[in-house]
Amino acid sequence: MGLLDIVNEEDLVVGREDFIKVHCEGLRHRSVQLLLFKYPGYQINNELLLAQRSKRQETSSMLFHPSAGGHVRSRQTYIEAALNQLRDELFNEIGSLPTGISFKEICRYKNDTRPTNRENTRLYVASYPGPFFPDPKEIECVFWKKTVDVSLDMASNADGYTQSFINAMRNYMKWQKDNVTR
Repeated sequence: MGLLDIVNEEDLVVGREDFIKVHCEGLRHRSVQLLLFKYPGYQINNELLLAQRSKRQETSSMLFHPSAGGHVRSRQTYIEAALNQLRDELFNEIGSLPTGISFKEICRYKNDTRPTNRENTRLYVASYPGPFFPDPKEIECVFWKKTVDVSLDMASNADGYTQSFINAMRNYMKWQKDNVTR
């Protein structure tokens, strides 16, 4: 994975460390999460692309995760990381992003999923109907599911989702309630 920027609570860079040390010592670092919708607009009845983590993943294998997401590498911007994660995870076979995908940052939050994983996260939304070419080392499968159904399933089956996804959906639903007219 390489180097990650170590940041403080205000998201200012205070150092750099390798990925393993960051997670062994629980150093605060940056991440991005992306929720990809099938149709433009972010209404509750839209379909969200769910990504099931590969069984090859060391952490949270076979759990549902945001459409794409991951760490922001040292000296990388959040938007660069979001674009890279989307390309690497969902367009692996073609090696580039299709035209017409635009990102919207909807919120920033602390995504502290465990004592050794403390992240300042930016959540992005975008729309694109497919097709997708997932990286099998990262993603087992992807499929569309109505946003409202994802929320209901998370309430009764939280163990099927990564904590990062639960946190992303919680923040998305709050943003959606506060900002999107129906």
